[in-house]
Amino acid sequence: MLDRVAEEIYRCLRCGWCREKVMEETRRVCPAREILGFESSFARGRVLLARGILEGEIGYSEKLVERMYTCLGCGACKTHCPLEVDTVEIFRAMREDAVKKGVPLPKPLAEVNRVIGDCGNPFGKPAGDRRVPAESLHLPQEGEVFYFAGCYDTLRNPSVFKNAVELMRKAGARPAYLADGERCCGVPQIWNGSTDLARELAGHNIEKLVKAGAKRVVMSCAGCYNAFGHFYNYLWGRLPFEVIHITQFLAEKIEDGSLQVDTLENACPGGVTYHDPCHLGRHMGVYEEPRILIKKMFPGSFREMPRNRENAWCCGGGAVVFPYLTQYSLKISEQRADEAAGVGSGTIITACPSCVSVLRIPARKRKIEVVNLLDVLVRAVK
Repeated sequence: MLDRVAEEIYRCLRCGWCREKVMEETRRVCPAREILGFESSFARGRVLLARGILEGEIGYSEKLVERMYTCLGCGACKTHCPLEVDTVEIFRAMREDAVKKGVPLPKPLAEVNRVIGDCGNPFGKPAGDRRVPAESLHLPQEGEVFYFAGCYDTLRNPSVFKNAVELMRKAGARPAYLADGERCCGVPQIWNGSTDLARELAGHNIEKLVKAGAKRVVMSCAGCYNAFGHFYNYLWGRLPFEVIHITQFLAEKIEDGSLQVDTLENACPGGVTYHDPCHLGRHMGVYEEPRILIKKMFPGSFREMPRNRENAWCCGGGAVVFPYLTQYSLKISEQRADEAAGVGSGTIITACPSCVSVLRIPARKRKIEVVNLLDVLVRAVK
């Protein structure tokens, strides 16, 4: 598996830009490096390990496997690499290679695979539970515009599900929904190296959407959007339908006049800030559309954190790190919550259900609210 990224491995010059960016001011790049503090915990060290495996100099020891799964897949190293080395794909290929060679997954990740393989979602819920948030919404199961809600917003965040549908309808769309035909997008397996299961899940979702007539698929989960919009091309080839994140869809409707938004300046004491999800921002290049929506609602009280857009600090929950190394993950999220507190924000708005879940833990201690963008926007749309 590492053969396919050999060219990327050998392009790395070990310059260190993947550790910190020094321009107007010094910006730390890799959360893992700042928490763990070893060369093997950030990109140039990880690439060297991949080279050692590729050349047969080292193997997958227990310690190496543990270190391999501390990468958050946030993509900051790739974004800041002056040679544009695809570090993210190197690290994914390492995990794929280990799985193909029979190296056991860490137990929490193996359990996630088992549950998703059995139930089609990481929470162990019956497939029929996907119908629950849609019961009062009378969503068709065939159409040209589909809402792919994902596991979080269907099974854990029913308010986000309902608000997404309401906002799409107010924007003039009539979304369809696969209900219990939907499965996990496979993003946990894409990141833990279990490519065969990821390909199986992707194939199921693509087949169901094509049979249902989908021409455009709108997603509220940043992880699902990254899976469909990028990795499905790797797993299955070019998709026969368009994929778009709901923030892009709604910003598009604001710009063409289909959607009108009122201000909510007094709704969030202390003002608001926006956390860029890695899957939505660095991986998919969606930075401005969420800000268009937020600035419509909070034109005077929106404050940027110092690290934003391509420099944004990860929430700590990416690449299946949170269920495996929870305390390590929370140390990273605490830094992000501190950054929000530093700009005086009382509310962190984000567009990823995983980011909401992880950031709420440290934010609660700092008396900062963390909310999904859709849960705020639905109150402002006319």
